Amino acid sequence: MIFTNPKMTFTLFPHKIWRNPLQEQVGRGDILHYGDPQGEPALRDSISSYLRQFRGLRCTPEQIVIGGDQYTLSSLLALMLREYSDSLGFEDPGYHLLPSIFQRHGFRTVPLPLDKDGLNVERLIGSGAQVLYVSPSHQFPCGMTMPIARRMRLLEWALNNGGLLIEDDYDGEFRYHGRPIPSMQGLADHSPVVYMGSFAQSVSPALCLHYMVLPEALLPAYYRLKNELYLEHSASRLNQMALHDFMERGHFGRHLRRMRQLYERKHDAVIRSINRHFGDAAALSGRNAGFHLLLTVKSGGTEEELAAAARKADARIAPMGYTWWNRPSWTEPSFILGFGGIPEERIDDGIRALKEAWLD
Repeated sequence: MIFTNPKMTFTLFPHKIWRNPLQEQVGRGDILHYGDPQGEPALRDSISSYLRQFRGLRCTPEQIVIGGDQYTLSSLLALMLREYSDSLGFEDPGYHLLPSIFQRHGFRTVPLPLDKDGLNVERLIGSGAQVLYVSPSHQFPCGMTMPIARRMRLLEWALNNGGLLIEDDYDGEFRYHGRPIPSMQGLADHSPVVYMGSFAQSVSPALCLHYMVLPEALLPAYYRLKNELYLEHSASRLNQMALHDFMERGHFGRHLRRMRQLYERKHDAVIRSINRHFGDAAALSGRNAGFHLLLTVKSGGTEEELAAAARKADARIAPMGYTWWNRPSWTEPSFILGFGGIPEERIDDGIRALKEAWLD
């Protein structure tokens, strides 16, 4: 049983529907030429419309840059921001890819602690960081959703101090209970926010389609970089145009609704199973969104010992220890319980196997 994140479910992927726009694009002679380094204009228009309608962004197609992977976009962003800043603050624990890239580009990296609502603003103010990287919709790995009031405080910090926010909305489409919270980027006109998104979770990682929405003030820096480095398109033109057609014909919206319903059922089933098998011996956090929950176990073992015991029971689950930048001397053993790729009918058996490996 694999509880590692990110594992996804593709049993509901509309293969026949997807094949039609892809085959149509293959038949176009001009699709084999070089494309726009910023991304196909048609797809940027579709993404802009989608983000305005469903994620509350205030953006135009001209602000969107499409890339083939997170590394490419994060590296471009680091090169752009070297004109702007030399320091990056980020969540600790958190997702290491972007901070590590910025560090390799010469930025001073500043890990910042969390509280129950997300990143600790007081620690940010005293850090000296000028750029802040956060995941407010569903923090990785702790899973909290940042309240509107905290988001407004971060925007206020950026506006008052000439700062910049990088909002990673990696699974923002998947909220299961409670009212959706709009993106931080859309909370203010001309907000100092770089919004980063992807179709890896909502469609498929095999498409290699990611994007970022730049503030208008950063566009000149992007255009200078594009001309200086002779940038080429890094994402497949075939996939970009097929996805554009997929979105414009309404297939993306229908597929997203089906997948949200499926993952909601899995999310709820995991919570029921944890309550049934672990009771007070475990605690869950990060509910109501995304593809993982944080499972903290009240056990005498370490994360490494418990992970090894799970493997012996034929269950794979990732300790959250690798997400720390500055790991505390002691924390309760906690695990990133990914449920996206597990068949619904096997969830209870998998949770029971973990309980027997850890507590019996």
